[in-house]
Amino acid sequence: MASSFRSAVSFVALLEMLSNFLVSASFRPYSPVAGVLVSARGNSVSTFVPLLSRKQMDWLPERAREVVEYRKSGLSLNHIQGCPLDCAYCIWHTYGLWDQRQPRALMSDTDAVEQLVTHRYFQPDITPVQIFNRATDPFLPMVKRHTVEVLEDLDRRGLHNHVLVIAGHQVKQEDPLRLDQIKNLKLTLLFTYSGIGLTECSKG
Repeated sequence: MASSFRSAVSFVALLEMLSNFLVSASFRPYSPVAGVLVSARGNSVSTFVPLLSRKQMDWLPERAREVVEYRKSGLSLNHIQGCPLDCAYCIWHTYGLWDQRQPRALMSDTDAVEQLVTHRYFQPDITPVQIFNRATDPFLPMVKRHTVEVLEDLDRRGLHNHVLVIAGHQVKQEDPLRLDQIKNLKLTLLFTYSGIGLTECSKG
């Protein structure tokens, strides 16, 4: 038992050392470990990707700090930013975040959805919504859990808005089964294929 405890302590120390190294080695540091935080509504929520501090968020370009973006086609929700795919044709680089390959969260899913539904241009059952379509891929393994959380939150509110999710990453067999549980939203999944391999894509 004592040996197991020492191993656990050593593992925690190793994680802490790794965290310190990543923070010191990065020009724009982030916490490498996802964790638990308290949302603006007082709820304890989990994040699956690293959560930025207020100071780190202030460093971002102004447009990148905009969690809910108004577009002619509706509202775009983007509180998760960062993608390792490096696709040269992606709109992401126009936001000044091209070198951010580690997905990270500006806030919790709960707070992001709250910002969306209280936005001055949001109309229940009417306003079209897009999720994670400018700064990450919504089906990246770590990001996908946030995508589903957001969709399920909106669905639990009984909203019937059109919601568009555009992705280029692979779909797992269990993904359609879970998304099929969404009953209220008018959900559209659009999967793109450029014909460019990931290695070619990363070369730009």
